[in-house]
Amino acid sequence: MKKNEKKVDIVLEEIAGILTDVSKDEGLYVNYAKIYYGAMKFLQDLMGEKKIEFPIDVNYIYEKLNISIQRENLNEFMGDGDPQKVNRIIGKISIRPDYGNGGSKKSIYVDEKAAPAMVNYALAHELAHLIMNYNKKRYTDEYCIMPMLPKMLEEAVADAFAVFILIPFNVFIETFKDYILKERDKGNTPITTEDWLNYLGSVAAVPYYYVACAYQQMRHVAYLMHYLHIIDDEKRRECEEKYGKEVMELYGWVSDKLDDEIIKLLYQ
Repeated sequence: MKKNEKKVDIVLEEIAGILTDVSKDEGLYVNYAKIYYGAMKFLQDLMGEKKIEFPIDVNYIYEKLNISIQRENLNEFMGDGDPQKVNRIIGKISIRPDYGNGGSKKSIYVDEKAAPAMVNYALAHELAHLIMNYNKKRYTDEYCIMPMLPKMLEEAVADAFAVFILIPFNVFIETFKDYILKERDKGNTPITTEDWLNYLGSVAAVPYYYVACAYQQMRHVAYLMHYLHIIDDEKRRECEEKYGKEVMELYGWVSDKLDDEIIKLLYQ
C-alpha cells in the first residue's frame, strides 16, 4: 500500500468512528422529540376543543394567553443607515416589570410590513422565548427575517419549537400521507423533496426557508416514532425509562397515525 493510500485509510477510519458514535447518540433525536412533545402539549392545552389543523392560528393562541400583538414599523433604523443593523426585524418581545401589580408586562411586536407567513413564524418563535423566560422580570429579543448565526442555544431551541408549533407531528404525518397518495394518483412520481416542502410550507403558512431548516429535525423525530412503533411492548417499557415520559407520551399521541400504509409510503 502506498503512503498516501495508508494516510487516507487512517483518516477514513477515524471519520467512520466519529459518524458511527454519533449515529448511536440518542440525544440527537430524543431532545427534538422532547421539544415536539412540549409544542404539541402546549397546543392541546391552549386549543382545547378547537381542532388542530393547518394553518395553526397563532393569533388565537395569543388571545388565549391574553397577550396583545402590536403591529409597528420595527425597521425605522433602515432609513437612518444604522451600520449595526444588517437584517430586517420581523418580531420583537419585551418583558419588563409592571410596578402597578408587582408582576411583569409582556409585549409582542411584529413588523407591519412583513408578509403574513413571516409574521406567523415570528410570533411562534417569540412565543418560545416568552415561555422559556415567562417568570423573568426583564427580557428582550428580536427576530430577523433571515436570522444570522445564533450566539445562544436558546435561539436554536426557539427555532425548533416554532416550527413544531406550526407543524404538529400528527398533522404533518396525515398531510404527508395525503400528499403522497394524491401525487401518486396523478402520476407525479417520483416526488421531489423540494415540491413536498413547498407544499408543506404553503398549507402550514410557514415560509419555505424555515420549513427546509426544520425538516431534518422533524426527520429525527419521525425516526424515533418509527422505532418505538416497531419494537415490542417490553422494549417500549424500557424506552420509557431511557427516554422519559415526554417521548413516550408524544408516541402515544401519534401512534394511531403510524398504520401499515403510512409505514410503507413514508418510511423508505
